[in-house]
Amino acid sequence: MFSQEKSIRPRHSASHWRLVLDQGYFTPDVLQYSYPGNGSECDPYIVDWIENDTRNPHNLATWKMWGITVVTSLVTLISAMISSAYVGALDQVLEAFSVGSEVATLGISLFVLGKKTPLHLYRGVPDVLVLCKALLSVP
Repeated sequence: MFSQEKSIRPRHSASHWRLVLDQGYFTPDVLQYSYPGNGSECDPYIVDWIENDTRNPHNLATWKMWGITVVTSLVTLISAMISSAYVGALDQVLEAFSVGSEVATLGISLFVLGKKTPLHLYRGVPDVLVLCKALLSVP
């Protein structure tokens, strides 16, 4: 399944958090690499992973790959549970806050809208998910 070999460290390494938070970060290796092709319509550039590229997921340690898989799975599961819990308690929200059904469903509507809008194109998927989950949990 996964090889037990240690990944080869690139010449220009970046910290894990730099790669996560700064999606536009490029190492000098990436910028100086001579990609095959001329960039024309007849001979386009061939985009591939550079050997020892920091962002290549195949170069990640096995524990980090599994960690990403587990965290992504949990975020997906929690998202489903959050929306289900809110809808299940809708009658209590109506009663406790004395609001109409339109206002009561606004919380889950904004949560779903936040996950489906192109906001992640401007701020990134993790920022938008955290914001939507935070707003949903505000009483």
